[in-house]
Amino acid sequence: MRGNLPDSNFSHRMTSSYNRTILSFDIGGSHIAATAVKVIDPFNGTKISLDLDECGSATYLFHRLEEVGRLSLSALNSSSELAGIVVAIPGPFDYPNGVSWLRHKFASWYGINVRAHLAIRFGVHEKDVLFLNDADAFLLGELRDLSAPKAAGLTLGTGIGAAFSIDGRAVAATKILPNNCDLHLLPWKGSTVEEFISTRGILRLHEHRKGQYRSVKEIATNSSVNAIAADTMSAFGTELGLVIEAYLLPFAPNAIILGGSISRSAETFLPAAVSVAPILSDLLKISSLFEKAALIGSIGYWLDESYIMVMKNFR
Repeated sequence: MRGNLPDSNFSHRMTSSYNRTILSFDIGGSHIAATAVKVIDPFNGTKISLDLDECGSATYLFHRLEEVGRLSLSALNSSSELAGIVVAIPGPFDYPNGVSWLRHKFASWYGINVRAHLAIRFGVHEKDVLFLNDADAFLLGELRDLSAPKAAGLTLGTGIGAAFSIDGRAVAATKILPNNCDLHLLPWKGSTVEEFISTRGILRLHEHRKGQYRSVKEIATNSSVNAIAADTMSAFGTELGLVIEAYLLPFAPNAIILGGSISRSAETFLPAAVSVAPILSDLLKISSLFEKAALIGSIGYWLDESYIMVMKNFR
């Protein structure tokens, strides 16, 4: 009788994986990034990124995913086998089962078992292909070098993503926020948070002020010389501060980390956000990893989950 001894084949596979490779993906609306790392040196890899048409066919999306994955494996310059794959992707997505329920982007993947396709294309076991929310991956990546028992992460870009962690482990935003709802869908001024805290939210503020610029990058870049641009970013900061005060401060976080493309211009809106609630001056932090954060957080997640699997086999 084996009792609590783990399956020998499983134990051998996990032990040998330390000399193998993890492939990490971050899938966004307009890009797809990947990095391949050795399990023994998991946070030292080269990021490869390709443009992505989110409206492409399912075959196109899988081909693009495989292309950036193969490029990443080549950049690692290693002949070692894949131990597993981890993918950071926005929701709605059935993360435990690897099935996409996305409609607003990657609609051609709707209802498709993405896990099964990746396992076949890269020759790994399906149980070694893991998925997590991209905002969670971002926060976990940032927390590698930051001690915060309770932390929140906000990704500011085309839309807004929110993530929460307690003692270094991600907690679903729907378990923290009101109405079991993600932040971008929560009510705000007759609409939703994402209508105000997003690229389109900033562009709308600028348009109402009869501004001349047509992108957030232009508005932020010119805010030091153009009064309307400066007022636009300040108004956005105030709105962001109010949203944080209403929805994130009740969580009592030790840190709130801002990432995403808009946060690269934090100096243009952060003072206004802090003016809403002075406590934010101690809580708000800007990403130190930016686009690398989700890749690194995903790798850490894969390693943690693999360890949990080993421990379960010892019970």
